[in-house]
Amino acid sequence: MNLNYQPPNTPIAEMNLTPLVDVMMVLMIIFMVTSPIDPTGIDLTLPDAQGAPVPRAPDTLVVAMDADGRIRAALGEEPARDATLETLPAVLAEHFPGRVKAHVKADRSLTVQDFMNLLVRLHEAGVTQLGILAEPQPEPPPGQR
Repeated sequence: MNLNYQPPNTPIAEMNLTPLVDVMMVLMIIFMVTSPIDPTGIDLTLPDAQGAPVPRAPDTLVVAMDADGRIRAALGEEPARDATLETLPAVLAEHFPGRVKAHVKADRSLTVQDFMNLLVRLHEAGVTQLGILAEPQPEPPPGQR
């Protein structure tokens, strides 16, 4: 005699876990793909690079930022124009309209945040092609090569 008999039209009181597991697997894959791969905030020592000097055309806009945050923009032999981060887009629009290329010089003591703020202001002013200028490395004495 069968004691576990159920009539054919009664509902089964068990939960189907397959859709729940499928949803959880999809969410896990989404989180793994969208999470950052490498950690942020690590200390870096960037390498030095040597290269041939870039020839500067006389019509190239040069924007320089010193250690105190003062900015000067010059074009060729014209006198340089002083600016701050706040006034840089207006100064470039007034004195150098339509310029999309610029070379950027920044003091070594500036933070990365200061340099990025300068690049953002240049982009706001319509400068989309940037070159970063640096001093060439000094040649080591002949006996230390």
